[in-house]
Amino acid sequence: MTEKKIITDFQKMTEIDVSKRIQQKGKFNYLPWSDAHELMKKHDSNAIISIREFEHWMVVKGDRKEFLVSKELPYQTTNGGSYVEVSVLFKEVEETEIYPILDFKNNDVTSPTMTQVNKALKRAFVKALAKHGLGLYIYRGEDLPEPPTIEVKDLEKTEAALSALSEIVGFDATEEMIKRLNLWIEESYPQLDKITKLEQMNKQHYGMIGRLIAQATNQAEKAKKEKK
Repeated sequence: MTEKKIITDFQKMTEIDVSKRIQQKGKFNYLPWSDAHELMKKHDSNAIISIREFEHWMVVKGDRKEFLVSKELPYQTTNGGSYVEVSVLFKEVEETEIYPILDFKNNDVTSPTMTQVNKALKRAFVKALAKHGLGLYIYRGEDLPEPPTIEVKDLEKTEAALSALSEIVGFDATEEMIKRLNLWIEESYPQLDKITKLEQMNKQHYGMIGRLIAQATNQAEKAKKEKK
């Protein structure tokens, strides 16, 4: 007699295909909060979203004196930035996500607008729900550190090498080298971001484009000698 395999609620949620619902902003993929809410209620109509409120103190001026009053707001502010906290109770299990409030450049915000707070609450909800399994794979690798950017001296070396190549071929070779770099990335390093300008390079880009420039320079010099 074979044992019946028990499939947990978490496993069921991880198996839901959300690929057609995923959207992209910049280099990040995300599941819209409306789609996440729809799927959550579809699989548990009793699911509950809880938003933590934090006590904020402020001074209110009266006719003759000032009053210190408190107010509950759906975010917390620290010296380093602000954040929200959202919990999702799904199938009687609660998961919580703390999410930073960011501006459009993904920088921390210490005095957030309500629009920024609302966006952070929506993203925190989606990630809290992802801890229950829905679309969890979307966030795989997001906590990996970004490759370090190159130093100014390395950027100047690249520009000098491109200048020398451009002089040999008779035109600005920068755009062509970036194009070749992005093609190499697409074919062999899909996890690496493509670039549109040299200032966006990290150390891996720097090494790769250096090889491409050296290769193109050797080919151009060889072709020039053969013409003589």
